[in-house]
Amino acid sequence: MSDHYHHYYGNPPQYNQINYPIQPFSLEPNHRHHKITLRNLSHHTIEVFVTNYTGGSDEWFVIHPNAEEQWHRTGWECLVVKESGNRVGIYLPEGSKVCYQGQGKQINHHLLQTHNMHHGVDFINNSCEHVDVFMSSYSGGTDEWFGVAPGNSEHWGRDGWDVLVVKRKNGERFGIYVHSGASIKYQGAI
Repeated sequence: MSDHYHHYYGNPPQYNQINYPIQPFSLEPNHRHHKITLRNLSHHTIEVFVTNYTGGSDEWFVIHPNAEEQWHRTGWECLVVKESGNRVGIYLPEGSKVCYQGQGKQINHHLLQTHNMHHGVDFINNSCEHVDVFMSSYSGGTDEWFGVAPGNSEHWGRDGWDVLVVKRKNGERFGIYVHSGASIKYQGAI
């Protein structure tokens, strides 16, 4: 994996760059630079991992109810929660604090997830803007950025769980944790 694709340049992203709603998470201001923080507000013990594009371990960690954990990171990463076999994820910059509210369906208002009828993950750009997209390489393949024009699509032949990220021309990013068989439609900015 090339860290070149996942680093930001200049000042770190600000909290307001990820102000879109994504359930079952809530975001809080965090002044701990180079850290991603998760607080488990659910009533269950969960397992969590944070991708390691900017360093650290991507091993699963156990977090008990009302406990908090931090990961040292210096850029954008995906944080994934596993509870009772269900998985949800959020893509966020370093300096973010996430509160996990408990088991629920992953909802990202920019990215609509449905199921396709074949192997791999599909991405469809239903917006009026050109976007860059990458799929992590946890289940194989490459994690390079690809440009996708309005009305066009991209397909990745993946066998397991991976992170799909959309980046707009203004630098705004949206990510979703998906399994093979997913079809993701980018609806455009809200």
